[in-house]
Amino acid sequence: MAGLTWERVLRSPANGALLNERQIGDSVKAGDVIARVDGYAVKAAVSGVLRGLAYPGSPVIAGQKVGDIDARGDPAVCHTLSDKTRAISGAALEMILSFSVRGECGGTGLSNGTPYLTRRSPCRATAIST
Repeated sequence: MAGLTWERVLRSPANGALLNERQIGDSVKAGDVIARVDGYAVKAAVSGVLRGLAYPGSPVIAGQKVGDIDARGDPAVCHTLSDKTRAISGAALEMILSFSVRGECGGTGLSNGTPYLTRRSPCRATAIST
């Protein structure tokens, strides 16, 4: 995003419980304290909008990702899916839809009678039974 990689990621400086001082959607400037862990500050390295933040009180370990900042500065991005998320979820959906219940093409399913999923066979069954 905006040519930034690691700079936009917030990481825990220590082991402990995450104590948030900001909320998702807040505008932040580089150097702002976003949260604290065991008395150590989690600071923004870049300016932008706080897009993600671990749940307050979450146990974290040193170096763990606890949030991220969107440098574009648009609070609306906090309520949308990123391009990367859309691409991954679209690929997962295509994979799911490319499977069908083998029982529709002459297979028998599991020994307990539960049908199982398989890659489409030449019969091209398209429905997934429930």
